[in-house]
Amino acid sequence: MTRLSLFKSLGFALGCAALVLATAAVAPPRTVPIGGTFGTTFKLIPTPTPGVFDDPIEGVGNVPTLGFCTVVVEQTVDFRTDPPTLNPSEWVLTFADGDQLNVSFHGIGTPDQTNPAFVRLSATRAITGGTGRFQNATGELRAPGVAHVDTPPVVFPAEGHGTVALEGLIRLKAP
Repeated sequence: MTRLSLFKSLGFALGCAALVLATAAVAPPRTVPIGGTFGTTFKLIPTPTPGVFDDPIEGVGNVPTLGFCTVVVEQTVDFRTDPPTLNPSEWVLTFADGDQLNVSFHGIGTPDQTNPAFVRLSATRAITGGTGRFQNATGELRAPGVAHVDTPPVVFPAEGHGTVALEGLIRLKAP
């Protein structure tokens, strides 16, 4: 083998090794299934638009693969539609270690036929990042649930409680 061929072969081998090491250094995202349950409280606060209500929600929950957390939701409920819609809302889940997961939801609420104080909830949306281990997180969640309005009809602000489940997948950047 000539000296020039030896240098070409050595250069090619070093280039391949650098490519392999660079690829290994960029770890692929890790996908984690999510299944959790939350207990919540909420208020229906009238807005200037008849039939539209601000609906702040707070609660606590457990997502076994991620830990205990609180949830704070800012959303608007529009009763002018059939079924009523839960207009785009921002959910912030704050976990015990302080890391936050941000989710943007849109859904519907269907009153129970036998007792309209109970409402069946259904929402789907995207994970929009967060802080700490959830920085740049992506994924999709479904949030089925049930709510009960505890105050008498047409008494505002109305208050209630509910349960929500989270189901879906989250993609986390590797540490």
